[in-house]
Amino acid sequence: MPISQLFSKITICIGVVSVASCASNPAPSDHCALEIANVDVVDVIAATIIQDQTVRIGNGTILSITPSPTGTSSTCSKTVDGAGQFLAPGLNDTHVHLETEAFSQAFGLASRPIDYQAAMAIYLAHGVTGVRVLSGGPDILAFRNAHRNTATPLLQISSPMLSGTPPVMPEPLTAIIHDAPSARETVKEYLDQGYDFIKIRSNLTEETFAAVLDEVRAHGSYVDGHLTRAVGPGDALKSTQKGFAHLDEFAGALSEPNGVKLMTDEIAGCDCFITSGLGVTKNIVDQLHDYDAMIARDEIAYLHPVIIDAFWRKPNNPYFTSEAPVEFFQGLHQQSVTLFTSLIQAGVPVVAGTDAMNPMIIPGSSLHDELTVMIEAGLKPYEALRTATLSVSEQVPGFEEVGVLQVGRRANAVLVPRNPLDELGVLRRPDAIIINGIYLDRDTLDASLKASKERNTATQRSQ
Repeated sequence: MPISQLFSKITICIGVVSVASCASNPAPSDHCALEIANVDVVDVIAATIIQDQTVRIGNGTILSITPSPTGTSSTCSKTVDGAGQFLAPGLNDTHVHLETEAFSQAFGLASRPIDYQAAMAIYLAHGVTGVRVLSGGPDILAFRNAHRNTATPLLQISSPMLSGTPPVMPEPLTAIIHDAPSARETVKEYLDQGYDFIKIRSNLTEETFAAVLDEVRAHGSYVDGHLTRAVGPGDALKSTQKGFAHLDEFAGALSEPNGVKLMTDEIAGCDCFITSGLGVTKNIVDQLHDYDAMIARDEIAYLHPVIIDAFWRKPNNPYFTSEAPVEFFQGLHQQSVTLFTSLIQAGVPVVAGTDAMNPMIIPGSSLHDELTVMIEAGLKPYEALRTATLSVSEQVPGFEEVGVLQVGRRANAVLVPRNPLDELGVLRRPDAIIINGIYLDRDTLDASLKASKERNTATQRSQ
């Protein structure tokens, strides 16, 4: 069964009606549709566990979190016994890419319908309930608008990437801006179309960079993306650019002897957030060392073959066509880890982002790989967990209602068998997830992965 049909037939939202019905006919806000009883709740703010709680959910939000009662029957439409399990906030990946129609057009690939439900299923199966797409297009924007409050991750979508000349990638994946007037016109056009924010590449001029920021501010939105080379780290951090998608770009600009401290202080003083992306440089090093092992991983089967062929295989892989040696990327990775740990130690919030779909970065599982790199760098599990939950909620526009399990927040959560504050890896394969108040058990999540793999295998055979 296609994944799009699979999710539409889920009948556990919440116990009596379909997902589609829940979206179109929401229950009264005070009606308890789902109850997770006798569960230990992960408090990411206090980095502690609140034992034996009952969490009640209605209309997609958390209605109450209270000590589990004894000897009383539930008034909720559906009850799940969470005894011996832990309920944690759903994870958020703040930097992903998706296959879009713009991607196909830019690289001359055959136009075809794109199964975004399948792409989202990979994230949900790994407990990732929120994603930010940093290269948007009309089709993914339309999908998001049609699937709010369904069994779909929270989606925030950037504009197509704004680029100077020559463009970093072909149009329409990027939009080329030549001067301040074209920058303003392009920003206005994209924000009027409903994109959540503007994404920029690194090759803007000082003039176009300033015009983009000014026009975005006038429309009440924000800019995320690369560090503009013509401006440099110091002035970029003093600007109104809200998000920086690549920590490694700041790490690459470090100078000795006090470069890490100086950069940490500058980032701490900006009204902005930085995306981690530690797995980007790690994946580059790993594939340059042992490409065959990386391309043979089982989870590759969850990706559409066109992505693998267009970007990941050696003839088209930018890291194999680059003249930069592996030693360069090893050094950049170590600098990135050093700067990252300095920022965390200084109390500067960094949000987890993976650049998923970049060569060898597998959606869904990449966020867990990112958190693992953080742990290896010396972070405690709760510190790493916060980068994908609490910090995202506090720093990234559009994610204010998720990232923390509190009354009134969006009911996006994962149910796991062990304490993630002791064992962060348990989040990689949750027993169940709650997405917009909709309960999906492990069998449902696995079925979605199986359907995705079968679809891709059939596509590969037909090529």
